[in-house]
Amino acid sequence: MKRSTRPAGPAKRLTTERKKVEENVALPGGIATSLTQIRSSSVNLVITFGQRDDGDDVLVPLVEWQLFGQKSSGEGESDRNDPPPELSSHLLTLDNLAFLLQDIGFDTRNAARLLSAQSNSQAGLMKGRLDYTLRMLRLASEYISDAAEKMEEVLLRSDDEPPADNG
Repeated sequence: MKRSTRPAGPAKRLTTERKKVEENVALPGGIATSLTQIRSSSVNLVITFGQRDDGDDVLVPLVEWQLFGQKSSGEGESDRNDPPPELSSHLLTLDNLAFLLQDIGFDTRNAARLLSAQSNSQAGLMKGRLDYTLRMLRLASEYISDAAEKMEEVLLRSDDEPPADNG
């Protein structure tokens, strides 16, 4: 599938800001060559019709979720101005994407908790990357909160509408 055109917005600006916070760190070969750098993602709404068991037609919200980036070669990264290749593309139900976000949030919280517990060691921390991580987590929280508010609006509107007459 071809990459969809996305409007330039905060994601574009944040990608540019990331260049400023990267710190060069040598990693053992096995780890370095196993890393995947996701440079962007795309979620596109796809709406189709389905039919309930009782024969009523319903709208079914789906999303196409794409990841763009590259596997690390351990030799450094490619030019950030080059468009990243598609790593994967998946068609999901909207509720499955919501589950995925919750699951990623849960695992991210656990990783941050473990990092916090380990940060008292003698090893230095990568402050620039941690600052960037904190900014991304705060933005993710804001965007997901906005999405939840929109979903509440959709649910409230659907409660106000009479059932469709298929007769």
